[in-house]
Amino acid sequence: MNNFRSVFPFRLCLGAVLCAALLTGCAGSSDPYGMGTGAQRFSGAHLCMGTVFSADLTTTATDPITDLTKMGNALEQTISYRIETSEIAAINASAGDPEGYLLSDELAEILEKALEISEKSGGAFDPTLGALTTLWKLDEGAADPEHYLLPTAAEVEQARALCGYEKVRLEGGRIYLPAGMRLDLGAIGKGIYLNRAKLLLEGSDTRGTISAGGSILTLGQKGEAPESVPWKIGIINPLDPDTLCGMIEARGGMCISTSGDYERYLERDGVRFHHILDPDTGYPVRGPYGSVTILCADGLLSDALSTACYVIAAEDPDRAIRLARDYDAKILLIDREGHTAGDLELLKRP
Repeated sequence: MNNFRSVFPFRLCLGAVLCAALLTGCAGSSDPYGMGTGAQRFSGAHLCMGTVFSADLTTTATDPITDLTKMGNALEQTISYRIETSEIAAINASAGDPEGYLLSDELAEILEKALEISEKSGGAFDPTLGALTTLWKLDEGAADPEHYLLPTAAEVEQARALCGYEKVRLEGGRIYLPAGMRLDLGAIGKGIYLNRAKLLLEGSDTRGTISAGGSILTLGQKGEAPESVPWKIGIINPLDPDTLCGMIEARGGMCISTSGDYERYLERDGVRFHHILDPDTGYPVRGPYGSVTILCADGLLSDALSTACYVIAAEDPDRAIRLARDYDAKILLIDREGHTAGDLELLKRP
């Protein structure tokens, strides 16, 4: 019997889900942080890269919602393999070409960082899993579980043979992929967006939060010194995704990313098939942990580490914690009995 839970994208949230008018933005005179003349509050959301991106900001910037929407749409045109005219699609089309593909400076920087994290994580994070993600099509399966056909073991092995970060070569500003390989940056797309959002708002006095699916960026301080307090970010309970299991604290300028098996999944014969794939097996990760949360200053890094550490923790949670610490990131693991591990404190809700 199939089971599908429809999940609203804002699973990681600021205490409660950020309220926003879909595909619109609004500005008001409310100044909740006492920023003074010239600051306005803006909130809004837009669809991008298959998820909802939202912002709730008080800022001196002019119309940040429109600017964030334009930035997100432009980013999607670069990194989404689903868009035939994107740079990632062009790279995938070049797989097997001995001439490789000449990268833009933006994507060269992204891929260099992604492959470095792949190496340090022993391949637990791998941007070359496109053959596997397109085989599994778990987004489609979660949306229509009754008609979803699981791939065969032979199909999984065949797709897995086309993956492997170590097979990618970056040289002279060009990328070289073996025939059949497909890049998929879905695991870090939201974090890249948050990094770009931070740069976009640089130079303005901005306070608030930006949400990108399962990742959040905090900006500025909450309240005025000496009364200012850290942002409190609600963490979804992986055992009951309609509730929060607690809060974490984050100062301004930090990115928080959570990976878990409670979104985009279906069940067959009591087995949960979710969207986080284990590069070593080609199958969705199975382990004792329901979610992993990462806190650090870099969005791409928080996104990549939440995925890598979720994969690693299935076999060795201590190694997952060490990997996060290697990057000066904080980590929170929540197992299927509600127990926690890591150095990111989970505070109980008041």
